[in-house]
Amino acid sequence: MPYTVLIADDSAAIRDLLRCRIERDSDWQICGEAENGEAVLEKVKELRPDAVILDFEMPVMNGLETARQITRLAPNTAVVMLTGHNSDQLLKDARAAGIKDVLSKSDGSSKRLLASLRNAVLDARITSLTAWSAVEGLMENFAQLMQRLLELQSDGKLRSPELIAEDERLLELLQKRTLAERTVKLSQNSRERT
Repeated sequence: MPYTVLIADDSAAIRDLLRCRIERDSDWQICGEAENGEAVLEKVKELRPDAVILDFEMPVMNGLETARQITRLAPNTAVVMLTGHNSDQLLKDARAAGIKDVLSKSDGSSKRLLASLRNAVLDARITSLTAWSAVEGLMENFAQLMQRLLELQSDGKLRSPELIAEDERLLELLQKRTLAERTVKLSQNSRERT
């Protein structure tokens, strides 16, 4: 099954050029197009693409802000940015926004574009698997703490001074567990999609 890509650029000519470059490779399928940041977010919600190619300068919402929103909305969707304004600062801002790679529009290499997309999607999937492993570890720690709490209850030692600190640690782990459960749900939704 091919990877899906959403193309976002305010220029129809650029979108057509990108479509032609990407559709030559059978590993990729264009699932949609958008001409501004707001439309990108709607399409990401609807289509759940594997990757999004974003223009830096778009109407309504620029590429950096759009990428931040995509990262919150669909954390397993890889984002690659195309720009005519490549700089060290833009690269730094792009990374902070969750963008996996920044490419210059003047680089006409289809191979570079496809390699960047492929690497971005693989990186997003590895990140997702790493998060899943962390959640599993937290759940195991939680189970061990719950077992210890039950032992302490049965021994009648639940409120001793040294156990108050352990209770606080348990509360912190319960809060982390809630976060872990949310992460598991996101990961499961992502796995169902693939």
